[in-house]
Amino acid sequence: MTRSATQAVIRPATADDFDSVSAILAETNRFHTALLPDRFQIAVPIMTVEWFDDMLHDPSMTMFVALTDGSIVGLLLMECLNTPDDTILVPRVYGYVAELAIAHSHHRQGIGQQLMTHAQTWAKERGATTIELHVWEANTGAIAFYEQLGYQTIQRTMRLAL
Repeated sequence: MTRSATQAVIRPATADDFDSVSAILAETNRFHTALLPDRFQIAVPIMTVEWFDDMLHDPSMTMFVALTDGSIVGLLLMECLNTPDDTILVPRVYGYVAELAIAHSHHRQGIGQQLMTHAQTWAKERGATTIELHVWEANTGAIAFYEQLGYQTIQRTMRLAL
């Protein structure tokens, strides 16, 4: 899977990480815009300081950053959720990975796997029994990555262009 395993330092994001996190998210935004131009457009700014600060202070959410040589090269944003109050759904707590982004220069070095391992620990500590995420069908690299980690497809979104 990896070119060479890089041991990253994984830690919770802080307010001082805003610029580095923004740069990685902007790179991911450019990737998604090229992959799915009918869905994504270049976002400037990619996020606001206010949103970032709110996320950092939301106890149901976390963002881990991965550092190599003192620089942030990846991030994982996730939250801990409960199923909606609905009589047909089994009540459960689950982790939801909203974003996993690794700087292109650090792809295939094991950093994503290290972030996902931290995500599992964080979710388990909050009573989660599963981790869920969404991935675009055209993002075959991400699908292969998640499948290698043991993730399975449980739902598919379909569309018809009109």
